[in-house]
Amino acid sequence: MLTHRRTWPLFAIAYAVAVTGLLLNWWGAWPLILAALAHLALLTMGSFVPGMGFYIVHHNKGAAGTLALTYDDGPHPEYTPRLLDLLREEGVRATFFCIGAAVEREPAIAARIMQEGHAIGMHTMHHRLNWGFMNEERAATEIRDCAMAIDRATGVRTDLFRPPFGVTSPNTARAMAKAGVRPVAWDLRTFDTASRNVPALIQRTLAKLDRCTIVVMHDTMPTAVEHTRAIIKAAKAKGRTFVTLATLLILSVVTPVCAQNDKKPIDETDPLVQALFAQGRTITTLQADFTQEKHLKALQAPLSSTGRFSFQRPARMRWQVDAPAPMVAVADRKDVRIMEGGKERPADMRDREVYGAITEMIDGIVSGRLMNGKGMRAAYFRTTAGLLVDLEPTDARVAKRMKGIHLLFDPKDLLLRELRMEQANGDNTVTRFTGARAGAPLPANTFQLP
Repeated sequence: MLTHRRTWPLFAIAYAVAVTGLLLNWWGAWPLILAALAHLALLTMGSFVPGMGFYIVHHNKGAAGTLALTYDDGPHPEYTPRLLDLLREEGVRATFFCIGAAVEREPAIAARIMQEGHAIGMHTMHHRLNWGFMNEERAATEIRDCAMAIDRATGVRTDLFRPPFGVTSPNTARAMAKAGVRPVAWDLRTFDTASRNVPALIQRTLAKLDRCTIVVMHDTMPTAVEHTRAIIKAAKAKGRTFVTLATLLILSVVTPVCAQNDKKPIDETDPLVQALFAQGRTITTLQADFTQEKHLKALQAPLSSTGRFSFQRPARMRWQVDAPAPMVAVADRKDVRIMEGGKERPADMRDREVYGAITEMIDGIVSGRLMNGKGMRAAYFRTTAGLLVDLEPTDARVAKRMKGIHLLFDPKDLLLRELRMEQANGDNTVTRFTGARAGAPLPANTFQLP
């Protein structure tokens, strides 16, 4: 991969050779001019083609069979609500990269984006034309202010980021890296801001859709609804799975954060642990996107799934898998209903045991009962990634099946970020949560099957 860090030493050598030859009259100025033009062309292409990852790596490709619809520059007071209506009707989730100033003007629309299960990302505070020429400090301010605007409107701290126009530079790349954001590009640019000819837009987009997984559009354009409607129709006909970028970007958990070794032991009297317990007593609802990997000894590759879950105390849960095979399980105490392949099927005894156990575990994690229960021994650690809780079974019957449970809580909001379950037979499951929100109202149909 061509990157700024890898290519500048090569051009430095080329410049040195060209200048040396010029001074010794071995050749004229042409080698120096050609080297400068080639360098300038590469720097320009690296700035304007984010998928190159020239200054900083941009995610620009998803898993086969998935499709992420993304929208920049909103929220727009007229077009974004109409687009959200369409996505709700079609049962499709998308990702919205919002400008902070627009979020401040339309906070209710930004909140609706999250309430309806979409992902939200940053697109800087003001979308300045000179973004690519900003110094590092000013670029960092644009990122930080946008993040704060989204947090105030939605209660979500997002790390998804798309630079204005997809442009990067050494300064903006450093600002992005220090902010800890995940830059996202695309592999299908529709150029919908350059034309309002809907049939032409649709034709151009559908011609490339089959080989692409991240589509960029703009919810500030009057063409957005009809353009999106055509894409959804074509993608559904091909059996594509719609995902948000929050889901798409973590389809593979390489190293569980829970497995890190920078652990500093603390006890349950530590203020961080006490804050976790205090928060758990107040949480009534919880929702988040998840990515899950099951590592089984019998298989070389892990089994991955992505989706979203919603939970309401004391014992109601919706576990919705979007990929690879759509499935919805709704648990209300011991009553479990399941939909697979677009049809409801009877829940058997194992279904009731599995989803009942998941519901009970989530409630135990939220309330703190799991950490304080008689059947588990808890150990607490401060890490660079957050509060880590290691649970070891003390009940002999549980220990025969379960080796341990590891919970990582975000240090900012103390919501669960990662859950790692190690079974006694060597299998383990890692579940990562993103976009978690606690206490937000759930739609009335959350615990109903579609």
